[in-house]
Amino acid sequence: MREMLYRDKCILCGSNNKTVLVSRKYTDQSVFSFLNNYYNGRISKKYLADSIYQVVKCDECGFIWQSYVLNDNGMKKLYSKWITNEQSIVKKLYADIGLFKSYADQVQEISVLLGKKPIDIKVLDFGMGWGFWSLMAKAHGYDSYGYELSSDRLKYAARNGIKVIKKFNKNMTFDFINSNQVFEHVFDPVDYLKKLAKLLKSGGIIRVSVPNGDEVEKMIFDSNWKAGKNSIHPLEHINCFSSSTLKLMGIKAGLKYIKGNSNTVYFSVD
Repeated sequence: MREMLYRDKCILCGSNNKTVLVSRKYTDQSVFSFLNNYYNGRISKKYLADSIYQVVKCDECGFIWQSYVLNDNGMKKLYSKWITNEQSIVKKLYADIGLFKSYADQVQEISVLLGKKPIDIKVLDFGMGWGFWSLMAKAHGYDSYGYELSSDRLKYAARNGIKVIKKFNKNMTFDFINSNQVFEHVFDPVDYLKKLAKLLKSGGIIRVSVPNGDEVEKMIFDSNWKAGKNSIHPLEHINCFSSSTLKLMGIKAGLKYIKGNSNTVYFSVD
């Protein structure tokens, strides 16, 4: 399959026992119609001709994931060509006030959780996008840093006064790490979380937020199911978390569970 990698076992618990929930060719109308509309025709049907959209569930821990995922070259195409900067930033610039209120609520909670004043707290927004969350943290008095793979987004955030990180070193540590809408996209989420945990100071906290996958099976088994923008979004949301598997990811990474709900959890390190 062109530029596709196969994940044969559960990323969370390592089990090979799984149940296939969906398995259709990407060129099937129920899948490709969504992709063609969502990416405004930037993905050719020929490119996906030999690829399969397959969603499976671990029989042991209940984790749900996409078996076939884009390799590094395919991911670069996805996040630099198929998803355009213009399409991405417009969603933020023209967002309703509710989005920014949620950012304010989140950053205000950091001080409460850590029991410190904002001036004494160093925060990192990992996968910050255009830096709007980081900017809210900065406005609340935190020492605000951001990390992002896209050079265009790094430059945008830097112009708005965010301290951007292009490469981590062993001396960088943070009191709080925010990771919003990241772990549903990565090949090995447990390994990713372990690496982030190493950036936390003793007693530090990490917040992980992902799309809510609690109702995904009910959605899949609907007789009129079609691919869509949800927790199993083809190509993008390669990991689908429920409230239980999101908690399990942190435990597997050696972190202590603090609190959480169906799509957001807080973990700490000793």
